[in-house]
Amino acid sequence: MSCWYQENIRGQMLELRIEEKNCENGEKCEEFISKVRNDRRQYGFMFGLTSAIVCLIMSIYLAIPTRFTDCFSLLCAFSSLSFIALTSGKLFFRVSSETVTYVPSTGIQHSIQFKCGIKSHTFIPAKDFSGVIINEDIGWDHAFYLAVLLKNSASNQKLLPLFKNTSPRLAFIQKVHNRILYLQDKNK
Repeated sequence: MSCWYQENIRGQMLELRIEEKNCENGEKCEEFISKVRNDRRQYGFMFGLTSAIVCLIMSIYLAIPTRFTDCFSLLCAFSSLSFIALTSGKLFFRVSSETVTYVPSTGIQHSIQFKCGIKSHTFIPAKDFSGVIINEDIGWDHAFYLAVLLKNSASNQKLLPLFKNTSPRLAFIQKVHNRILYLQDKNK
């Protein structure tokens, strides 16, 4: 197992791990993990959420004597509730880790875990992909990402990006890419 820490393209600290495991069928598989360590943006959201809750309590307190007939207090209460809903949604549904598990004879499983505990899994059988590539996204972040080439019945190929939420730097993506290619060649 190798483990190191590195900032991603957005300045978040990531814990990056590569773990070699034995599968149930005796075959070697590898797990590649990109986990967000300390999300500094979380504190800004917490401050905003706390401020919105205080604003909501104040607007309800001021609106009770007028029985919510004052438009200003209704507007404050509604905007505070909206802000609380949006802020808590962004806070709790932020990605905390991404894991790619590669078993050469079986396929690739891409797992995403959110801060609220919800997990999302995508499995790609070995017969449905032809390889992995490193692709460059030229945009605001100018990021590199690992992508799986998916086969279609019409001989068209699609790309499924991996690690697009945690956005690790190119060095980690290259290590994952090289390990997957090595395991693919070893099992041919």
